[in-house]
Amino acid sequence: MTCDNLDISVTGIEHILDNLPVKDYDNCVIVSPDTHGIDRAKAFQTEFMRRGFYSIGFAIIVKQKSN
Repeated sequence: MTCDNLDISVTGIEHILDNLPVKDYDNCVIVSPDTHGIDRAKAFQTEFMRRGFYSIGFAIIVKQKSN
């Protein structure tokens, strides 16, 4: 399942934890689609870690235009 343009909030994280069929968050990664989304993705990761999911990964997609 993919999600786009989500803002972090307590309700948002609770919704994800209650409704996604994920049981093993050790293999999850929060991904920023570009450099503009880094702060939002890091906020998601921080909120997951605050809830005890310390192994949530973080990644950034690097976009490059061909010449």
